[in-house]
Amino acid sequence: TGIALSELNKKNVRSGYLPSLVAFGQMGYQTGTNYFTSIGDFKNRWLGYGRVGLQLNVPIFDGLQKKYKVQQSNLELLKLEQDKKNLEKAIDFQTNQSQITLRNALESLEIQKRNMELAKEVVRVSQIKYKQGLGTSTDIVNAESAFKEAETNYYASLYDALIAKVDLDKALGKL
Repeated sequence: TGIALSELNKKNVRSGYLPSLVAFGQMGYQTGTNYFTSIGDFKNRWLGYGRVGLQLNVPIFDGLQKKYKVQQSNLELLKLEQDKKNLEKAIDFQTNQSQITLRNALESLEIQKRNMELAKEVVRVSQIKYKQGLGTSTDIVNAESAFKEAETNYYASLYDALIAKVDLDKALGKL
């Protein structure tokens, strides 16, 4: 929109080089008298008048003011186009970075899921060993603690993946 407005402004400045033709007209009534003795006579004192005309303006020299305004409009247009390119590059960069972050978060989520399953299996094996008298209660407590830590890491990873998905949607303009 800014670029379109800048182009229209440039066109407007360039139109200052063109001659302009203006038509005007005026009509009305005015009170007046030709003689001092008929000042009190208000019946026949209204006189009609009217004028019609044309005015032609031909720009000859303006001190190069329009030339520099056109140059300024050209520079503004170039700046707006460069700003548009920079914005497009920033959006592309943010989109790419969000995709990479989401991919890494999903990989981390998968790893944390496998760690949680492994910790769950270690707890199950520790309980079997304890029941058979081959393990201690400390082994069970340590295994359950490791399982809770793996579970916490999994949920943190899940949260990071959801945040990365929201960031990607925001970068793509879906939010």
